[in-house]
Amino acid sequence: NGMFTALTLMGLASVSAVVLSDDLFNLYVFYEIAAIAQTGLVIASGTEKAYKAAFRYMLMGCVAGGLLLLGVAFLLSATGTLNITDMKNYLLNANPTIYGGLLMLIIGLTYGSGLPPFHTVKADLYARAKPFIAAMLQTYSKFVLVAMMLVILKLFYGLPYFNTAHGALIALSIFGMVFGVVMALMQSDYRKLLAYHAISQGGYVAAGLALGTPLGIVAGIFHAINHVIYKSALFLGAYIVHKKKGSNLAKLGGLLPLMPSVAFMVLCAKLAISGVPPFNG
Repeated sequence: NGMFTALTLMGLASVSAVVLSDDLFNLYVFYEIAAIAQTGLVIASGTEKAYKAAFRYMLMGCVAGGLLLLGVAFLLSATGTLNITDMKNYLLNANPTIYGGLLMLIIGLTYGSGLPPFHTVKADLYARAKPFIAAMLQTYSKFVLVAMMLVILKLFYGLPYFNTAHGALIALSIFGMVFGVVMALMQSDYRKLLAYHAISQGGYVAAGLALGTPLGIVAGIFHAINHVIYKSALFLGAYIVHKKKGSNLAKLGGLLPLMPSVAFMVLCAKLAISGVPPFNG
């Protein structure tokens, strides 16, 4: 419907602006718009569980977004500029204000991408939304993750005081990878399984980027693009299966003769996500 289309386009535009922005305050503004668009898309799912998940995400967003804005203010007060390229030149000598700004940027990164400690809130958002909406949500999250991680690396990578934060970013990425897979294995609902696995794949993207090396960054971005394609295919397959027979894994089965084309699409996506040649997952 019109509302879904408007929110989808608003989300795409805001995420694109987050990726392209070279001004820290503009990045924050579009980051918030992207969060609002995601909340609205979940509400558009029209179920009580979706409303609750969106409300929790919005409450967490009020905290994380406020802290991110505080971090922007800290860095502005320490450097006198909001331009990301120029700001790098004023960060050589660390002070408590800059430390605070770095910490707030990392909090904004974890909320926008679904890394710990916001992993369960983000997974719940994916699981409670309609699967075709979840496909859009995880796409937004991956590119916000890429944009925020690149901003942090662009500002702080190579500076002497960044070592601790660098280690924390790698640790958060690895925890997200492991936690997502473990939680996915425990699910009896097909949509929740995909939701937690999306969190795990976000950890893979973050790990590549957090390394900070040229090959690591390229690998992280490449995997982000790969993941949003084949995970979207899996969510769309889950939507079709859910309409036909629900999403309880214990009750699913016997659908291959009924929807062979959907089964083929899901099989290709699963082979891609497993890295089976010749698929590029």
